Amino acid sequence: MKLWITLLVLFSPLLCANQLALEVIEGAYPKLTLRLEKVTELTQHFANTQSPGFEPELKDHIQVVLPTSTRCINKTLTPLKGRLVIVELAWTATLGKQLALISQNKPWQQANMLVQFPSSDEQCRQQVLQLAFPDLLSFNQQWGRVERKESGSVQAISFFAAHATTKGYVFKLVAPNPQRAQQYWLKHYAE
Repeated sequence: MKLWITLLVLFSPLLCANQLALEVIEGAYPKLTLRLEKVTELTQHFANTQSPGFEPELKDHIQVVLPTSTRCINKTLTPLKGRLVIVELAWTATLGKQLALISQNKPWQQANMLVQFPSSDEQCRQQVLQLAFPDLLSFNQQWGRVERKESGSVQAISFFAAHATTKGYVFKLVAPNPQRAQQYWLKHYAE
């Protein structure tokens, strides 16, 4: 049985179906689910290590900018600081095709992903919250799984430590407790 802590629908369902959800799974780790369908900007960046503010986690990355939300997402994600979490990152076939186009024959599956959440809430401490995820190859290591469909859609699930930065959160791959990881996957496949 799943106990929902928070479900954030980032945008009006009539406009698009991007969703960010945080839930507690009994016997396993908290789970952060991010499903992407519509984006306002999708670009691929190759970092210059000489540039100021260079972060090694983001040297080659795909930047995804979502439509502006009236919600302040960082308030909801505060409990993730320093936690080990399950991350599910999924996107549709349409977004998959866009990723293939912008990569210009470069392997976008090996690039990190930086997702930006702009907020119009003036009370929000961070007007643009960034979530930095590793490449899909990292998701597929250890206890993780990546499911790619021929249509271009992707569902990637793995275990990460959530590190808070000045701009948002960086998710770094970690080895989970095997019993808790197994508990998650048994429940996942039972559904």
